[in-house]
Order: sequence, then structure tokens, then C-alpha cells
Amino acid sequence: MCIRDRGYARCEEILVQLNNHPSARRFFNLSASPEYTRLVSDPLDLNTMQQRLKNGVYQTSEHFIADGRKFWNNVMGLSQPGTALRSESMEMAKYFEELVNKLGNVPLVETGKNPQKSSKGHGGKKTAGNRKSATERPLSSQEKTALKQNIMKLPQEDLQGIIDIIQSSVD
Repeated sequence: MCIRDRGYARCEEILVQLNNHPSARRFFNLSASPEYTRLVSDPLDLNTMQQRLKNGVYQTSEHFIADGRKFWNNVMGLSQPGTALRSESMEMAKYFEELVNKLGNVPLVETGKNPQKSSKGHGGKKTAGNRKSATERPLSSQEKTALKQNIMKLPQEDLQGIIDIIQSSVD
């Protein structure tokens, strides 16, 4: 089990706050939905993130945050514009980013200690040597193009939510 330091407590608090949000119920156990697991290669939900945190899968808050962003992007990408699911997922994604801004990038385990790995694994990219993870490096041209194409597909009414998320992560 991973060491319960300040970073762990902050990530745990983010999950508590998310789970207490009025819209959280529908996002707690999405991985149980056959449709969701069919459409998403690494299905995430709030319950899965909570289990990964408890089982020591996340070694840094960065890994936890990356999973959270991946989860909200998955849900927003699969939900239809103008639906309650889309608006609630955008609201929850924005709330997640607000909570993350309070977190910072704090290690979840002490340096030199190896947390027990869960059998499921994290699914994120591992770094080797001096190579930076996807959240530490600038986007490649291909990633920027894909992001632009995905943003262009969004309906106009959803763009303000995206802008709010970006602004909250920069502030």
C-alpha cells in the first residue's frame, strides 16, 4: 500500500469533493456499463480512480490528475452535445480542474519507496531516463492537429466550458 502522505491526502480529498458533487452519481461506476467499456479502451470512472489511489497505482499526483483528465475527456467525447450527460460532464471536468489547482504536483509516495502495484495497472505511459511524460512536455504537431480537430467538432455552446477549463488550469 502506498504511503499516505500529503499528496495522497490531497488526491483523496479531490475524490471526496467530486463524489459529494450533486452530479457525481452518474460518474461513479461508468465502467460497469457494457456500452462505455466497449467504446473506451481504458474505461475509467470515479470508483476506478478511487480504487487505483487506494491500491497504490498512482505514484505521483501527476498520474492521478492525468487519469482524471482522461476520464472527463472520455465522457465528454462520448456524450452528445446538448444532453444532460454532456453538460454535467463539462461541469464536473471544470470542478475537477478547480480542485486540481489546489493540489499542485505533490508525490504520492516517498522517494525510494515502491508502492504495491495493483494487478490492473495504470494504463498510462511510463517515462524512462530523462524522457518527459505526456503531461510534462509540449504537444507534438500531430497531437495539436488532433486536438484542434476535436475542438472544431464541438458545438458552439460547449466551447465556453472548454475555455473555462483551460483558464482555470492556467490561473
